[in-house]
Amino acid sequence: MKIIRNILLLLCLLASFAIGKNPFFIHLRFYCGPQVGPWCGTLFVYVWNLLGDHKLKVSDRFCTTGDIKKLDYDIYYEGKTECEYMRYNWNYMLGHNCSSDGQKYCLHPNKTVSSPMKPLSDVYFEAEVLDAEHLDNECDDPSKYPSSD
Repeated sequence: MKIIRNILLLLCLLASFAIGKNPFFIHLRFYCGPQVGPWCGTLFVYVWNLLGDHKLKVSDRFCTTGDIKKLDYDIYYEGKTECEYMRYNWNYMLGHNCSSDGQKYCLHPNKTVSSPMKPLSDVYFEAEVLDAEHLDNECDDPSKYPSSD
């Protein structure tokens, strides 16, 4: 049984080197209290694969007057893989000023979201951002840091 599983994993790994583009749907929801008023953010969404390669997939700035900021992205990832056994690990970094003290914060979750290496996968993130994480003028580009998983 282990031999069959290892063969399937090897086939999936080989298939991941094929040329093509696979769509992934990334959904982010950030909640800021109504007492803050207008707030802005700088968002990075990135992914790394089994080999530990980082790829920055979204770099975006936004401002909103609402309590909830909903962001949805269609991301095309290179590789022609439809493998349930291998996973992509997704994460984000959000620099924001949703704060009670007017300071800028950097939210970078410790946990990643894993998705199968297959097209049309959905990835969801939700976070309360009011005074969330550490004080920082800006979040650095996360793709320059090694993955921790």
